[in-house]
Amino acid sequence: MIVPSATRVLIADIVHRLRWRAPVLLGLMGLNNLVEGLGLILLFPLLAQLGMGGTGSANVLGLAVARFFQVLGIRESIGAVLAFIVVVFAAQNALFLAQSWLSALWQQSYVGSWRITLFEAIERARWRFFVERRASDLIAVLISETQRLSDALFLLGQIAANGIFLAVFLAIAFAAAWPIALVIGVFAVFMFAVARPLMRRGYGAAGQLTHRMAALQGLAGEFLAGAKLVKATASEEAAIAAFSGAVRRDVQLVRSLLYLPSLTRAIYEMCAISLLAICLWFGIVVLGIDAASIMVSLYLFLRIYQRQSVMQQSLQALQNHVPAILVVKNLLREATAEAEPWDGPTSIDARPVPEEGGKVSVSLSKVTVRHGDAAALSDVSLTIPAGSLFGIAGPSGSGKSTLVDCIIGLVELESGSIDIGGRPLAAIPIRRWRPMVGYIAQDTFLFNASIRDNIRWGHAQASDADIERAARQAHADGFIRSLPHGYDMEVGDRGVRLSGGERQRIGLARALVGPVRLLVLDEATSALDAESEREVLNAIVKLKGSITIIMISHRLSTLREADRIGLLEKGRLLELGTWDELQKSGSRFHELWRLQSADHQTMMT
Repeated sequence: MIVPSATRVLIADIVHRLRWRAPVLLGLMGLNNLVEGLGLILLFPLLAQLGMGGTGSANVLGLAVARFFQVLGIRESIGAVLAFIVVVFAAQNALFLAQSWLSALWQQSYVGSWRITLFEAIERARWRFFVERRASDLIAVLISETQRLSDALFLLGQIAANGIFLAVFLAIAFAAAWPIALVIGVFAVFMFAVARPLMRRGYGAAGQLTHRMAALQGLAGEFLAGAKLVKATASEEAAIAAFSGAVRRDVQLVRSLLYLPSLTRAIYEMCAISLLAICLWFGIVVLGIDAASIMVSLYLFLRIYQRQSVMQQSLQALQNHVPAILVVKNLLREATAEAEPWDGPTSIDARPVPEEGGKVSVSLSKVTVRHGDAAALSDVSLTIPAGSLFGIAGPSGSGKSTLVDCIIGLVELESGSIDIGGRPLAAIPIRRWRPMVGYIAQDTFLFNASIRDNIRWGHAQASDADIERAARQAHADGFIRSLPHGYDMEVGDRGVRLSGGERQRIGLARALVGPVRLLVLDEATSALDAESEREVLNAIVKLKGSITIIMISHRLSTLREADRIGLLEKGRLLELGTWDELQKSGSRFHELWRLQSADHQTMMT
């Protein structure tokens, strides 16, 4: 069956992650309930002192308490018994508070452990892992599903505590009046059997809810991330309709999950009241049980019913959260399977990356990459000399970004090889290579932090002087100092308080702050206006000769200063040469340049 299987997985995982803390918590629960049971047993001599039930020793519990007072040399009196009851319940409350504090602490430790484990596995996964999944789905598992694990752990704690309570109090009930206790025990088993179909139904609905909530979170994330597009196209009503439709589809499912515990409780209460009436009549009229035992049995019944009802509702609610363990374990398994060889092959030494004055050469030999059945790159061979500015041109979908992803080590080759400074890229540990690559995308991602922290990202040891030097190289120091608070200015969510050109120059500074030997610009100026583009290009041209630069652009005019340019089309290297060499009549590069120039003239007029 699915329910026990998932629950067993959850319990095994909790024991594995909490280790010794799980049995300690169970021990505290048991001790807490034993002490509470002791306080209940003291009701026998108290009732006897009040004139109910003779001497209070009509059963084994009464005899045990009387013997206890004799051993201590204390005469039974209302004052003595009440004093003992106060002490016992004070101890029980102290144990309860300790149990609650440790339970809350270890519950959060469990969830924190899972979130850290998942995030680490996700971050260490290959790039294709991110390409094949929506970020919102990963966030849903990382935050929402792990929170459901927290709720499941809390409910399991409640179930364990109530289970121990029921065992202790049923034992007391048997000692006090076994016929009534027997009826209570049979009732508990019967009610568990009655509620089992409802629990299965709840588990099935909870499994659907897991997928629906992930889809709803993804839809909300897409609309909020694309808020500018929605507003600019006046499509608010369409977005509202799509989101509202998804929410309404979930209403029935969630309503069912919320209703099932109430239905279970109503069934319990009706059966319990009927059983209580039968037990009282049977105990008093038929069996003639003494008043003290009847009173204690009545109290026991109410306490046992209350705890069993809570336990049943906890079991019902647990089914809403149990599927989370399968979801998070599945994501962990997928992410772990896609882990990058971060340290490189152990058989290869970790020598420094070859360099020539702080720059490296890059050589591709017959590189082929496939995405499914389609070839992204086919038999591409080229050499980029150390310290040169190499341009990569081509229409959209020609394989430009895939080529640099291969050089960075994000995409695996189907065949061919890449050498960095004459050494195979496969022989260089990723942790040593990637910090030496400065990468700037079309839309530079900035964190909601200060400019200084954004430039320092990835190079925690960089000093303020290093940051300002990199900013000067990126032609960013001037505008940064003119901003309120300068380098300490907060840029807002994704750098919203800065212009596109300012974001790109900060991105360039970030790429230059470390020991960079290769700078990659992937359409880094395509979204900029002419003035901002000129600022960024001037900064890049001044870096020529000091580091190796690869510049990708579909806009050919930005590649004029390149030492050599490679033209890609449909994954193949179609042409390779200098700007002047590629301008010869009849070349594909010349044709593209003519078309772009004509389009530019048309737009100007």
